Amino acid sequence: MNEVKLVRLVSGEEVLAKIENVDGGVSFDKPHLIIPTQGKGIALMPWCPYSTIQEDGVTVPTEKIVFIASPHAELAKEYTTMATGIEMPTAGDVAGVIGSQLLTEE
Repeated sequence: MNEVKLVRLVSGEEVLAKIENVDGGVSFDKPHLIIPTQGKGIALMPWCPYSTIQEDGVTVPTEKIVFIASPHAELAKEYTTMATGIEMPTAGDVAGVIGSQLLTEE
């Protein structure tokens, strides 16, 4: 599997992570919590930032997982930026250069 998924835990936490099914559980790579903010916004923060989970990963037992779903594309993109530091382009961000002239999709 190893793709970005939204995982709801029995604790009520919603975690974004690259996941992989393993014996008896699900392995999370670079898990981030989804935190509601003022208004209708959300923020992402590393899960258990005081541990080595971000570097080592963690396995959560299957019985602690309520469901696994695919996040919206924008949320997955934001997760990738937070977890790797790599900013993912959007379709409108595509540009190229021919000679000294900048070309965009517009």
